[in-house]
Amino acid sequence: MEKMDLTKECLIDDIVNLRIRIENDNRLLTKYLKECQKIERKLLKRDYRPDKLVNFKYEIIRLNKKINNTEEADKIKFSNTSIFLIMFYGIAILLYKRIESTGLDLKFDDFFTHDFANFVVFSLIGMLGALARMYSKGVNGEDDLRFRLLMSIIFPVVFVCLFVYNGDSITGFSKINIIMFAGGFSTEFVLGILDKIMEIAKKAINIDGKNNDDEMEERLTKIENLINNNATSESEADKSISA
Repeated sequence: MEKMDLTKECLIDDIVNLRIRIENDNRLLTKYLKECQKIERKLLKRDYRPDKLVNFKYEIIRLNKKINNTEEADKIKFSNTSIFLIMFYGIAILLYKRIESTGLDLKFDDFFTHDFANFVVFSLIGMLGALARMYSKGVNGEDDLRFRLLMSIIFPVVFVCLFVYNGDSITGFSKINIIMFAGGFSTEFVLGILDKIMEIAKKAINIDGKNNDDEMEERLTKIENLINNNATSESEADKSISA
């Protein structure tokens, strides 16, 4: 095995690569930027004896280990938070379904126990769709196994939210819940619905360009005549009362 000489230039390359890595990464690593700057300035300041270069080498190794541990801790935190959210959504949906089916002496015609509960459930299902989208992008990436694990956990929750089942049989599905999930999973789906709403709104107030000027003027004339007729009727009623 060929022995490599430890030079100041090699150490400067190592610390510069670490600095670039910190600069290009998320804000969690910026706390190491000052330590990286300190080592780089010392190396650029003057030449050092071999034993001092060895000390710098180990400082760089320790800094590199800190950065790696921080990135790994962030990934673990992300996974734990994701699992908690998925389980929370699943339990909330199951609890809502149980309360809705049994009643539990709650008046579901009341706003806070029905309308508001529906709003919360729809929001949770939409967020579930957004999480599924985010995790699906991580599959086949650097953390493929981690995201496949998250997808395997999220699927049963999605199934419970969207489908109605009895034993081993699927008896139906919730159209509304599927729409909410699709809205969270795909921005294009939401934009498509909004485009349809805009089309309906344009047709409702006739600004789609299909009505000509004569038709619009005729409608305005009818409205004006109706207003005048109402004003004349009110005036005659006042005169009869005064007489």
